[in-house]
Amino acid sequence: MKILLTNLLIATLLLMGCRNAPETTTVESSTNSDEDVVLDSAASLPMDESTAAEEDLSQTLLNFNEFPAVSLDSVKLVGELKVNNPENAIMEVVEENIDNCNLPSRISQLRQGSNIKVFKFNSTMNAQAQAFGFTGTIGRNEMLLIQEFARYSTFPCEGQRSKFGIGLRCIIHIKSLRARLDVDKLSVIAANVELGNISATYELMSVGFPLQGDMLADNLPSVGDYNVENFSKLAVSFNNILKTLNDNNNMEIEPVSMNYY
Repeated sequence: MKILLTNLLIATLLLMGCRNAPETTTVESSTNSDEDVVLDSAASLPMDESTAAEEDLSQTLLNFNEFPAVSLDSVKLVGELKVNNPENAIMEVVEENIDNCNLPSRISQLRQGSNIKVFKFNSTMNAQAQAFGFTGTIGRNEMLLIQEFARYSTFPCEGQRSKFGIGLRCIIHIKSLRARLDVDKLSVIAANVELGNISATYELMSVGFPLQGDMLADNLPSVGDYNVENFSKLAVSFNNILKTLNDNNNMEIEPVSMNYY
């Protein structure tokens, strides 16, 4: 019976995703000849000047089935990560004490690529998770997923070339994880939370830019349960951010290290 209910909830999520998805999402970029363009995920957003890529992000998030792990070396920071937690506002991840680096201050300067990924962490990977801004602890029988949309480019920094970027992170902390439960998709996780099979919460963080509340779906809190309703609203919010972080947006940015792309 629970399997049937789970399947029905997932089907509901698919319908909600179709209704909430915008008609198109367009991202453009150009690349320099000396940059190594890396678009290494099935969920990558190819960027081309002549033909803009269209991505139905809601459906992408529903069908995610690749949660790559990250090595400690790949998340090594140039400076020191800091999570700003202003009162009544969404937390922002910034990187301080970055010396000898020529980093951009405008979104239009991030021209190499963009990516949407979900990274997986277990109880042996707390250090890697903290490099993404996670402030808690991953215990036994728990899992952490970090869903990220990032826009990035490569810049000279301390005598070498490093990737820096901005984006949106959703930190999903799954507790009371049972080995027999299949949690290979975000939609399945939300459905199992709804059925009471697992406990999972989420926390939204902006990366390298101040996130305004009107960029999120209506009535979506920045912290909450990862249930069916919030899953759908998070998909809409990621779509909103993808459209907001475009070349025409002149907000000031503070890119952070993203050498894992």
